[in-house]
Amino acid sequence: MTETRFSKVSQGLPHNIILIIRSFWMVVLYMIWIYIFMPVIILSGIAIYFEKKSGAISLEEGKTADKLEEYPPEHGMNSFNPF
Repeated sequence: MTETRFSKVSQGLPHNIILIIRSFWMVVLYMIWIYIFMPVIILSGIAIYFEKKSGAISLEEGKTADKLEEYPPEHGMNSFNPF
């Protein structure tokens, strides 16, 4: 007869009691994982919602080109421009 990890425990208990105990511990483990990951999932959803709500609106190319022309090139000491 091959021994399982529940064979010593199950010698004195009926089969349905062992199934109840095993299913109880499975539920406990699932509840631990839910307890750990639910706040992470909820906070991630809130962060993604507010990121999309307050995200930057892309400008048209013409407006972007006009903005670039407003800033003259710098020729000071802190400039990396060689000209």
